[in-house]
Amino acid sequence: CEYFVAMKGTRDMIKRTNPDLSYALLKRLAESIATTTEQTISEAQPLLSAQIPSPTHEGLYFRIQFVRDPAVTTGSIALSIRKPSVLSLPYSAYESILNAVEPFNAISSKDQELLDLYESRQFHSFLHKAVAYEKNIIISAQTGAGKTTLFNSLIHDAIPLGERLITIEDAKELRPPHENTLQLYYSRGGQGKAKVTAQTLMEACLRLYPKRILLGE
Repeated sequence: CEYFVAMKGTRDMIKRTNPDLSYALLKRLAESIATTTEQTISEAQPLLSAQIPSPTHEGLYFRIQFVRDPAVTTGSIALSIRKPSVLSLPYSAYESILNAVEPFNAISSKDQELLDLYESRQFHSFLHKAVAYEKNIIISAQTGAGKTTLFNSLIHDAIPLGERLITIEDAKELRPPHENTLQLYYSRGGQGKAKVTAQTLMEACLRLYPKRILLGE
């Protein structure tokens, strides 16, 4: 089993492996936490969000998110554990951070660069930069126009390999080369075993520490 650890104060994640973290062990752990919190996790209900008490700090809780198959690849379970911060800062510590916030209606240097590329019709560079600058993007076109092919090209060429990605699809079409990728699945029209939708998976993503969320067709 492989897992990634986020370092304190950064979004960097380090890969670790542990052969003892088997599917059977994680499944038992999920079922135990579900029982303790009076919830359910199963093929029909593959999502579990819960809190468990910190063993070292009274009154603090670890936030847990499980996703089991078929909402993930068969024979696997995704688990996110978010450790509560015990750090307490005075409001004055935020002064430099808050003073650096740009006005809501201001145009940043990156936005200006994108505007210049768009207005000069350099659409190839514009799209690549928009992905690199983490803009929200919708790819829309008629059936067979190559939307997924373009999407995969941008994933491969414009997103740094060290980023954590989460994909949401009803069919496996996206192929990120990124090592730290979690692929989530739902059944269109609710025809599958798992009673999850793109929306419920999107909500689960917010507890799975993504750098980017990639929503397929």
